[in-house]
Amino acid sequence: MVELDDLMEFELGGRPLNGQGRTPYGERFIHGAVMEARPEINAVVHNHAYDVLPFGLTDTPLKPLIHTASVIGEYIPLWDIRDKFGDATDMLVRNMEQGRDLTVALEGNTCLLMRGHGAVIAGKTIKEAVVTSIYLMINAKIQTVAMAMGNPVYLSAGEIENMTNVQFSPLAMDRMWEAFCLRAGVKPV
Repeated sequence: MVELDDLMEFELGGRPLNGQGRTPYGERFIHGAVMEARPEINAVVHNHAYDVLPFGLTDTPLKPLIHTASVIGEYIPLWDIRDKFGDATDMLVRNMEQGRDLTVALEGNTCLLMRGHGAVIAGKTIKEAVVTSIYLMINAKIQTVAMAMGNPVYLSAGEIENMTNVQFSPLAMDRMWEAFCLRAGVKPV
């Protein structure tokens, strides 16, 4: 649903470079803080995927179980805004201080869960960030079902590393991107 004209450009600190008279998105500081701290990251996704939320509300870790979800990484940290900023926030990342604190929790990982809020996904490219976001949600749904059935067998560290290399290879990435674009009704770019 997002068109090119919908995009706004910001400096890392969150100041709009071309605001076009529009009100900027409140949580833009997540994106700026992650990109400020991690120069290899060129795309950040923040979402509120319902299937992912329970893993940020419980002590059950979200871990990859299916080969395509290897891209979510072996460890997904949980960030709680009240650890540093107390319970007087609206749980939204409203400034760079909060964004930087979130980024410290993200460390070198691909994904992070925000308690009672959502997730942050960091990628070297927009394709990596979007594909990782999609598989984070798919894996959460499958893990929830698998846990109801018994004890899931998660991917090993070696499987995660090897499959991530395959998933992010040009051939696999282009095929996944094309499939997701077609599902969204847009022409692959």
